[in-house]
Amino acid sequence: MKTLQIDGRLKVKTLKDKFREAFGGTLRVYNGNKKADDDATLASIRTNDKASGEVECTENMTVGEFETELAEKFGIKVQVASPDDWVLALDEYTLSTVCDIPKNATKAKMQTLLDEQYAADEAEIGDVAPAENASEYVPAKKSAISGEYIITVKANNSVEVFRIYDNVRGSLREAAEAAGFKYDPDWNTRRFGLMLVKAYGQGTNQATIGEYTVTLRPSGAIETYRIYANTKGALREIAGEIGFNYDESWNTQQFGSKLVDYINENK
Repeated sequence: MKTLQIDGRLKVKTLKDKFREAFGGTLRVYNGNKKADDDATLASIRTNDKASGEVECTENMTVGEFETELAEKFGIKVQVASPDDWVLALDEYTLSTVCDIPKNATKAKMQTLLDEQYAADEAEIGDVAPAENASEYVPAKKSAISGEYIITVKANNSVEVFRIYDNVRGSLREAAEAAGFKYDPDWNTRRFGLMLVKAYGQGTNQATIGEYTVTLRPSGAIETYRIYANTKGALREIAGEIGFNYDESWNTQQFGSKLVDYINENK
């Protein structure tokens, strides 16, 4: 598997050259809102006192994950572009496929290629036998999003609170290991998520696996959430953040339902 090791001693030009060598695309590196000087070291353009350790990026990361990783864990702003530096790559592309973007590509053309790859992935995976505990899945009746939180009221009126994961592939590994689901560590994020959804989703685009929820979005992107074990405590936390007045006598179902309605009515 192709990897890229990044540390603060690298110069900007060296990083760009290493990125092209590893993944075939163009890497744009910024110092603030301007393109960084090629002779500057990465340590000199970091922001927000980010840690100065080393970051390892693999070909299975998506463009969006790679850009977020460098911003959040290393403190530098980068953008991945096509090999000819004509257009920015879509966030859903994996680093291994950036090299396949044709010359003078448009975003529409890239989306077409991405859709074709998604179709090929699904055809290659084929049918996955439902997991033994897949019948435990209960569909949602209504839901609301507040910041990083998602509150879901199920068809049986039970309430669940999720928090969005930044490290999607890491959370997929956790979910798979918790369920005893065998996986290939070389799977990219979408392949991994699609396999779990097919195994546990009962024909839907969402699967709940223990404390984890894996969702296949219409765009093809994978998102993961972890269920709060202390649901009422999480509801109190959200209510406090958004200024929602609640009654301590409410049970969890009443609290969750009213909070979902409040959030959706005040978007």
